[in-house]
Amino acid sequence: MITVTFSRYATLFLYGFITYFIFSIFSSVTSIQTLWLGWSNLLQKTLISSNLANFHSYAVFLFLGGLTVNKIAENFSVYDQARYWQFNWRYPSLMLSVICSISIWLVHDLMSNYRVLSYELMLTYFPLLLGLICMPFLAFVQNLLKNLRQSSDEHVPQLHSSTKDISDEIASALNNKLGKSIRIAVCGPFGVGKTTAINSAIETIKSKKERPKLVHCNVELWGVETESIIQYVLDEVLIALGKEIDMCKFRSLPSHYISAMNAGNTSSKVIAAFIHKPTSPDVILKSISNVINAANLRLLVTIQDLDRNKEASASLVALADLLDRLEEFKGIDYIFAGENTPQFSDTLLRICPRRLDFPIPNFTDDVINLVGELIDQDLKKYYQDVLLDYKPKECPAELVNKLLPSYRDFQTLKHQIESSWENIKGEVLLSDFILIQALKNNQPKLYDVLYQMLNGDILKKEKEIRFNAFIDRYFPNSNLPMETIVKDTLEHFNFIELFGIPDDQNETLGRVISLQNIDNHLFSLNNERIQSILFSGFINGKEPKQVMVYEIISQVVQGNESALGTLCNGFEDEGNRQFWIGSLNSYGWAILHNQIEGVNTAKSLVHRAISLDSKEGSRCLLDNLKIRENLSNNPNSGLRSYLFSEAAVEDLFSLRSNFKFDTFFKIFSVYFSYNNAEPAPVEKYLNLIVKRFINSDRQGHLNLLIFCTFKPEETAFLLEKNTLYLLLNTLKDIELGDDRYRHDYERLMMINQNNIREDIDISFRTSKQKAISFVESIMRTNELN
Repeated sequence: MITVTFSRYATLFLYGFITYFIFSIFSSVTSIQTLWLGWSNLLQKTLISSNLANFHSYAVFLFLGGLTVNKIAENFSVYDQARYWQFNWRYPSLMLSVICSISIWLVHDLMSNYRVLSYELMLTYFPLLLGLICMPFLAFVQNLLKNLRQSSDEHVPQLHSSTKDISDEIASALNNKLGKSIRIAVCGPFGVGKTTAINSAIETIKSKKERPKLVHCNVELWGVETESIIQYVLDEVLIALGKEIDMCKFRSLPSHYISAMNAGNTSSKVIAAFIHKPTSPDVILKSISNVINAANLRLLVTIQDLDRNKEASASLVALADLLDRLEEFKGIDYIFAGENTPQFSDTLLRICPRRLDFPIPNFTDDVINLVGELIDQDLKKYYQDVLLDYKPKECPAELVNKLLPSYRDFQTLKHQIESSWENIKGEVLLSDFILIQALKNNQPKLYDVLYQMLNGDILKKEKEIRFNAFIDRYFPNSNLPMETIVKDTLEHFNFIELFGIPDDQNETLGRVISLQNIDNHLFSLNNERIQSILFSGFINGKEPKQVMVYEIISQVVQGNESALGTLCNGFEDEGNRQFWIGSLNSYGWAILHNQIEGVNTAKSLVHRAISLDSKEGSRCLLDNLKIRENLSNNPNSGLRSYLFSEAAVEDLFSLRSNFKFDTFFKIFSVYFSYNNAEPAPVEKYLNLIVKRFINSDRQGHLNLLIFCTFKPEETAFLLEKNTLYLLLNTLKDIELGDDRYRHDYERLMMINQNNIREDIDISFRTSKQKAISFVESIMRTNELN
């Protein structure tokens, strides 16, 4: 080490003397002086419009000269911007001798008052220094800002347990103070976390800031030819070390420089022969080892992707031959990272006595934890409310684990799910989304088949297909693990039926693939909107969301009038009406029936539903106030209490002017839906409503007339004999009368008011006759029974 350091300082003195000698000669040569003065005149003419002084031309010249020296020194590895402000006493840079020599030369010329560089130009010497440090200073500031930004944003990445274990093993092996080179092989499938483990171990060692200082050189050999692989590794090593110490000693001139010099005169050939000395890689690495020890450094070379080369075996043998000869040299350690490939085992063992293998990853628990992180208590309640009694399948964590070959794949999947979930949360089932995204990433063929099945491109002609035939057609030559993944995926989405009839040859359980059994719930794949969200991971921000509808309905049952207005507006909006209808039809009715506590809230809901301007919206909203058969409902709900009250009868009568063509029929349907639920006085209140409209004006009678034209047999049979008799007489006595009632009839029947009067009268008489005939038929049937 002492010999290397002494030799370095001797070289430093020699280069400084040569630099001083060359600058002295240049400054005394007339042609050089003429060149300087010519440059001065040219620049002065260029800048004369700026009224600059004459000596500014020299300042610009020297500044550019400093930049030139800087650039040449960087190109020939005399210095690196990353270490320009650093100084190594054990192995100083040759740039130091150049700068010192130029400074001494300038000071000497100042003191001797040389004619060209006179004392008057003293201030122009500063631009030369500025040119030398300009680019390194900018690089220094840039790195400083980068480090500050990284420190402010710094967060420690969470390593997978297997990655953390391997990282600790690497750090422990590198910390062992051995008398020879340390070689470690890190093996595992692509993406399992080899690079992450290596980088983590290196950061752990660097964070201790121990001596010798660790220098990391990462070499990726994917695509590097075998015959040039040794030189490529050497070049990368020199680049990495060049950021810490001066490595120009180990770099010869580029080959095209040497060729040009050999093609010149005799002196050029002599110089080329002096500069270009072919040296074997062994000698270079031995010299580098000596320099590393002298500079109190430690080099760690990580070699990755060697096993992906076209001639990987030959490349590995070439490196093995070299490293075998360097085993006793301390200061340069090696880590090989590659896949678990049997044909490399013997050679890897020869190179690396220590081998660390990544275990086969299992992400089942990680997938379960991911689901637990993304579904909080509020979202769980939301799913329970909107899915009613349906219990969706749990996340197929074991199936997803089969689709994730490495930790990198899991991290990719996790990032995709987390980034999309905030946008589509509550619109699909998380388990379905995770599975489809995992298929998209790691089994694109199965993903495409599934997409085409739902799109109707597969199983278009045939309604069902045997499982084995399906595998042979779409996954030929697949192995058993792949068939298991296909089966489990189709079973998750309920595409497989099991029959007791086995296939003629290989089908042990009569497994038939069919799209007829897709679960018919709010989030099932039989919904095109759900399919679009699951396969794209995106929902347009302008579209309504189920979560938003759920929140609105939840606020309605709490008596929020503003939310009720939003709900009604959803039914008024023709573009989004079907979405709101689907939501209420799926789960909204259950919330309205079971969670409304206040009678006033129920009253507002019914009034708003009847008073909607849109006939279609009013009809659909009233439809969704019906009780569903065989499904639980709250017998003490506010909606039930309101409907079966005399106040509701009076309210319905007061709203008769807002009735549309089928409003009366829809109201009776709502009441009749309670007939099979918990005991309710349905018959009593149907009779009260009809009698209240009988004992009213002609407007009320018109509503009864239109109602009877629908022939509502189910509700009519619940009317008492006396009620039917009064209804029949009312229908017989009703006439259109004046224009006001004529207009009411036209509105209820949705007749164009431009129709001639006679056509309207004919329509009225027809409706009247239908209504009378219907009531008479009900009365006759009751008498027979």
